[in-house]
Amino acid sequence: MAHERPGSLSRTGAVVAAGVLLWLIGTYSRSLWIDEFHSLFHARAPDLLTFFASVRMDNHPPLSFLLIRWSTQVFGETPLALRLPAMLAGVLYLVVLVRLARRLPDAGARRLLPWLGVLSTLCFTIFCEARMYGWLALAVLGSVEAILAGFDGRRSRWWLALWVGLGLHSHYYFLHYGLVLSALVACVAALDRSRREAARSLFAPALLGLVVSMPWIVWGLVAQLEHGMPAGSNYSSVADFVQSLGHLFFMGMSYVGSWLTYGVALPGTAAVAVAAVLGVGALWRAHEGRDRLLMLFLVGGAALAPAWAWLASLTSERVSYNWRYVAGSTGPALALVAMGLSVGSGRARAALRVLVVGTMLVVTVFVALSPGQENWRGVVRLILERAEPGDAVLVKPLWDLDHEHSPTGYDYYAPRLAGDDPFPPEIRTRDWRLALEHERVWVIECGYYPKPVIIELRAAFAQENLTNVGGALIVHLFHDKVEQGGR
Repeated sequence: MAHERPGSLSRTGAVVAAGVLLWLIGTYSRSLWIDEFHSLFHARAPDLLTFFASVRMDNHPPLSFLLIRWSTQVFGETPLALRLPAMLAGVLYLVVLVRLARRLPDAGARRLLPWLGVLSTLCFTIFCEARMYGWLALAVLGSVEAILAGFDGRRSRWWLALWVGLGLHSHYYFLHYGLVLSALVACVAALDRSRREAARSLFAPALLGLVVSMPWIVWGLVAQLEHGMPAGSNYSSVADFVQSLGHLFFMGMSYVGSWLTYGVALPGTAAVAVAAVLGVGALWRAHEGRDRLLMLFLVGGAALAPAWAWLASLTSERVSYNWRYVAGSTGPALALVAMGLSVGSGRARAALRVLVVGTMLVVTVFVALSPGQENWRGVVRLILERAEPGDAVLVKPLWDLDHEHSPTGYDYYAPRLAGDDPFPPEIRTRDWRLALEHERVWVIECGYYPKPVIIELRAAFAQENLTNVGGALIVHLFHDKVEQGGR
């Protein structure tokens, strides 16, 4: 049962409006990056049969790609259309976060929690990029809220069916969260007889969500497990795990500047850790059993689920660990911090609150105004400004299963930025030898770029110029061909 009646619609509307405004700023200031072009690849499928066959060869569920497909069919392939489904997930996330906030025993924490959802840099990131992590975060947050509603004996526990179905169609990391939350429900039922009936009442909605997901699991997930595509980027050291918890609040600072990381985010992360511990303690010391129950599921979603996923990543190459994969932990973690910022009184509490909220605000604003981790728009603009007739641009697509049709940052931005002016043709890396027919070759390098191709070009051209436009992209310009038998 909530600690207070629902707040005013205007208060929820203000939070949602602030979030949407921030995400719109990010949508227009931040360049699309390679994973978003991967989403665009699936969205461009000519029909639904081709679409589902394409996703089946991937290692993700279909929901986010399908929503992006519908959005781009209606509004075109603009950055806003690509990112509109993620922003919708963000709006729903904030609404559910407001509902969860009503469970906190402190009025100040109830007011603060939704705003922390707006200020979290990870929340900002996942709600303004064309990927599936915003839907994962929403599904986990909704599941926690529905489970707590079930223990309150409320019929809104049936929302759990929706959240389970949403999670399983959004990202397979939901399985980690579902396993941990299910284990906690079982533990509560085993240790507290008075809650066993409520725990059993959660079985039917959870099963319904699983049944709804079975067609994709049987047809899609089983095939994906069989084709053996490697998991995504894996950051599985102890330091990576600890850092991932900090990324729930502060993420993407390195692409802005080290001053933001060390001068703002690190002090903010320390303050957040203190607030989270205080929040756990405050809920544990609460007189009502429902507050301890709330603490249990918040800790489960915020820390136990990521810990379990991290341990699983150490045991199998098919399981990876990444900052975005634990986006489901944002809501529970933010709730613990909001509670911790309401503990105590006087200058200490005020100082901690100012430090946490202030650093989150500063980091998120600077990240929102930055061009992003891969400034493809800036790179393409640079090439178009310096290009000469006869140039070519060499790019490696991310999606190697369809090397020819996989979108890249260059073929997306070049026609949009060039307008009616001609621009250098793009050459895919499998055909890199075609680049030797040109007098000058631009190469856009990122972390996944095949170094052997660069080595071959260095042998074929006498001069190489490097430009770093910020973020993870480096631009090479090869020119002055080496004569046969030279160099």
